[in-house]
Amino acid sequence: MTTEATDVADATVTHHRSCPLCEACCGLEITTKGDQVVRIRGDMNDPYSKGFICPKGSTLKQLHEDPDRLTSPRIRTEDGWKEATWDEAFAEIERRLGPIVEAHGRQALGTVLGNPNTHNLGGQLYVRPVMTAVASTNVFSASTVDQMPKHVSAGLMWGRPDMFPLPDLDRTDYLLMLGANPYVSNGSLLTAPDMPGRLEAIRERGTFVVVDPRRTKTAENATEHLAIVPGTDSYWLMALINTLFDEGLVDIGRLESHVSGVDEVREMAAPYTAEVVADGPGVPEDHRRRRAPSAHGRVRHDCQLGDRRPQRVDRQPRRAGRHHVQLRANSEHGTVDPGWPWLQAWTLGGSSIWSPRGEGGTPCGDVG
Repeated sequence: MTTEATDVADATVTHHRSCPLCEACCGLEITTKGDQVVRIRGDMNDPYSKGFICPKGSTLKQLHEDPDRLTSPRIRTEDGWKEATWDEAFAEIERRLGPIVEAHGRQALGTVLGNPNTHNLGGQLYVRPVMTAVASTNVFSASTVDQMPKHVSAGLMWGRPDMFPLPDLDRTDYLLMLGANPYVSNGSLLTAPDMPGRLEAIRERGTFVVVDPRRTKTAENATEHLAIVPGTDSYWLMALINTLFDEGLVDIGRLESHVSGVDEVREMAAPYTAEVVADGPGVPEDHRRRRAPSAHGRVRHDCQLGDRRPQRVDRQPRRAGRHHVQLRANSEHGTVDPGWPWLQAWTLGGSSIWSPRGEGGTPCGDVG
């Protein structure tokens, strides 16, 4: 909905919109004068972002007025790029793309998707038909660059690769964060405007712990920073799970009918005692034993991970061992095993995104 406050004398109009640049969708207050953007600022009345706006959103005016912004198709000729009509552009695409498909097949094509496709009505409407027409399994996107492990782990746990478990930050008293730096990324997949403000609120009312080899800006502002040795977070997490079982803190309760594989997880974690893994991660033993009861003892707590290898924690309890080992082995090669039913079912326009290396497809981006 748009509310307009018109100043007849200055011919200015104020529009209220949602920022299209990321998942947070912060509210914007955009003031225009004719065709000119006069000012962009956060919408103080937006119930979610409450006036917050990041540097990207505040510079949409510069993006809109950038002299290099493309406002019509361009065709590359011997004399360089020239402006063209849409009919000319589509004719050129047909002339050059057709022979490539005829000579090499549709697997010679690839598509790249990004935020503009998701946060644009036209992109949402026409991506599927375009993907269907291309009919290639070579699909790359912003997701394959920075969050594919999260899709994989969500698919294994919940049956849908886009069903992410997100922490309720505003009702969280204890937050354990691994490898993420939301002071810089603004939280990305969390869809939470003003992440610094939300994290500072958690620190004021409770505890906010960051596990990261680097002293990031987020780590600097945390209640506690555990500088773990790179590559050892899986051992540290297994030690946390072991501690939960060892100290009798695992209580499935009313969720028992929805959960399977608890005993298998206990057996998997049994060798990873706090004493055994003490030297590897570089985190003192007492920290591991203290972190598990602290997180368990809070009425409201969450565990959030960065997008580097979150599949290490977001695991399906049933058959977790096999899934975990298989996923890590495939991730090292930049591929995903297409044998899992939900991977085969997750398609765009009937053409599967997933394809194994060497079987008619290519790796689906950097999943590590």
